[in-house]
Amino acid sequence: TTETFTYGTANGHKLVEVADAKYLKSEATCTEAAVYYKSCEVCGEASTETFTYGTANGHKLVEVVDAKYLKSEATYFDPAVYYKSCEACGEASTTETFTYGEPLACPDPVITGVAGKVDGVTLYGWKTAVENNTNLLFLDVKAEGITQAELESILTVNMDNDADGIAAVTVHSFTSYNGRNLIATGTKITLEAENVKGVKATKDYIVIIMGDANCNGRTEAGDAIMMTNHFYGTNLLTGYALLAADINCNGRIEAGDARKNQVKYLDGSSTDAIKYVTALK
Repeated sequence: TTETFTYGTANGHKLVEVADAKYLKSEATCTEAAVYYKSCEVCGEASTETFTYGTANGHKLVEVVDAKYLKSEATYFDPAVYYKSCEACGEASTTETFTYGEPLACPDPVITGVAGKVDGVTLYGWKTAVENNTNLLFLDVKAEGITQAELESILTVNMDNDADGIAAVTVHSFTSYNGRNLIATGTKITLEAENVKGVKATKDYIVIIMGDANCNGRTEAGDAIMMTNHFYGTNLLTGYALLAADINCNGRIEAGDARKNQVKYLDGSSTDAIKYVTALK
């Protein structure tokens, strides 16, 4: 009654596919179905063999602003574009995108270049400066002065890579001289830029015509007289006229300015044939 013996072989496990949490190997992901271990139909023991069950969860796309999802940065015309990403696994979509933010602001237009001679306009030199929070545009032009149309033709308005935008120059005042609308010292001009999204920016400049001490837009003997009077203290210049009178750009008004002014309005026609050379660099 105590001694035994075995006979034959074990039945072996009869493996079946049972989707039960106790047999779960890995849960379903965005791209793969859940994986379970097969189990014995008789004893319930789990096997090392596996099977998949159900389907992948699929990506749940959300909008996350992160540099790793950036498709294209914002431009002056369009906002930044990002790829949508999966809320669960973080994988970026390759097709679905969203925009975020606003286009870049249109930059302030600035004068970046002036042609030496355009349509018969002689320009000796130019520079920009800021004094007392005022933008100044110093122009050294021919003695006869420069008209509104001529000024607009020689100014280049740049909007920093905004090549598809538009730009314009508006002259707010001028001096009429023999039927010519001259730009005189003290004239205010406005540069206006507008990008393709309709965003605008403006910047004002006060024009200083070198040698135009009497602020009529021309370089003539009367300017030299005013420079001389200032030098001797009989009639002091102020404001923009004072800046225009410093034609040799050394920071003071002296006899040399009056002489240089004379050379400019004679422009080589005097007997010594001295040619005018601008001090603007």
